[in-house]
Amino acid sequence: MTAPAFDAAFRDRLDLLLHWRRDVRHFRRDPVAEGAMQALFAAAALAPSVGNAQPWRFVRLRSPGLRETLAAHVDSASAAAADRLPDAARRAQYARLKLHGLREAPELLAVFSDEAPTAGHGLGRATMPEMLRYSTVMAINAMWLA
Repeated sequence: MTAPAFDAAFRDRLDLLLHWRRDVRHFRRDPVAEGAMQALFAAAALAPSVGNAQPWRFVRLRSPGLRETLAAHVDSASAAAADRLPDAARRAQYARLKLHGLREAPELLAVFSDEAPTAGHGLGRATMPEMLRYSTVMAINAMWLA
């Protein structure tokens, strides 16, 4: 297989993509097409992973009750984090931040990293087991960029 040649225009577009990738907290509410979700999962599968272990596990959270429980938990944790800030001005500033879009996002994914996947047969992680988690991070990043 011949390695691809990435011309200047391609590199410029990639640079622009990386430049514009942001942590989104404001969402449209219309459903995400199933084909689009499958394309995102396919993009995640292209991410580099230690020993090709592909330790990432995605769970789609579709239950309204579960989604609300998660949002309430994050709200509570955010309030506790704000309470630990040293002064009132910083607490107020923190309280104004929109830290999640769990109630608005049309799709929620819980992402887990399998700490003992059978794929890859342990290659590359005997001395650096954290590489499994880094591989999962790379899969998330691939989805963000897709």
